[in-house]
Amino acid sequence: MQSVRTSSSPVGTRLDIVDILRGVGLLFMVVDHAYDWWLVEAENNGPWGRTTEFIGTLAAPVFLALVGVSMTLAVDSRRTQGMSDRQIVRKLIRRGLVIALWGYAVNLLVFFNGGNWSDIFAFDVLHCIGLGIMLLAPVAVWGPTWSLYPLMLGLGWAGQYADRLALPGYLGTVINGRPGIAYFPLLSWLCYIPAGMVWGRGLARWRGDARALDRLALALLPIGLVLLVGSSLFPPTIGYRHPQAAFVLFSLG
Repeated sequence: MQSVRTSSSPVGTRLDIVDILRGVGLLFMVVDHAYDWWLVEAENNGPWGRTTEFIGTLAAPVFLALVGVSMTLAVDSRRTQGMSDRQIVRKLIRRGLVIALWGYAVNLLVFFNGGNWSDIFAFDVLHCIGLGIMLLAPVAVWGPTWSLYPLMLGLGWAGQYADRLALPGYLGTVINGRPGIAYFPLLSWLCYIPAGMVWGRGLARWRGDARALDRLALALLPIGLVLLVGSSLFPPTIGYRHPQAAFVLFSLG
C-alpha cells in the first residue's frame, strides 16, 4: 500500500490503485469488443467463449464505479482549493454534459451512414456516464455517506423491473432502454456510481495514510463477500441492457 499515492501534495494527488483499475477496465473493454474475434465460431459458446464474454461484461461496472471514485476525489480537491459547494456542483454538471455530448459525437462519427438517424441518439456508456455525473453531482457534494448504500442497492434493484416501465419517447430510451437503442440505460447501470463514491470517500479521507487505507479495505471486505454470496442466490444470467440481480451483486462485490 506504500505506492498508493505518487505525490506529496495533498491537492491533485494521483492514486496508483485508481489508475491501475482504469487500465484493467480498458483491458476488459478490449476483451468485450473482440472476444469473438479471437476464437473460432464453434468456441464462442464454449467455456473459453463464455469466460471471455463474462470478463468483458465487467468493463462497464469498473468504469462506472471509477466515475464515482473520481467525482468524490474531485470534490475533495476542489474544496481544498477553496471552491464553494455550489461551484463544485456546477463544474461537475458541466463535465457530465461534455461527456454526454462526446457520446453523441461518437455516435455520429462511428455509426451514422447517412440514413440511420436514430443511431445518432443511441444511449451508450459515455451517455450513461455523462448523465450519471449530472444527476448525481448534488449527491457527491451534499449526500451523506450512509445514503449512498440504499441509493446503490435501490438503483440496482429498480433495474430488475425497469423493462416494466412504460415511459414516453426518448425518456424511455434513457431510463430503461425502451423504445430506441440503449446499451447502457440508467437503470440499473447507474447503481455503480454511488458504489464508487463510497470507496472514493474513504480514499479522499485517508489518501495520505497507508495504514488507514488498509483498514478501509478490510472494512469493505465483508460487504463484498456478502454481495458475492448474495449473487449466488439468483439465477446466474449475465445482464446486458438490464443487468440481472446476480450480475449486479457479483460485480458490486
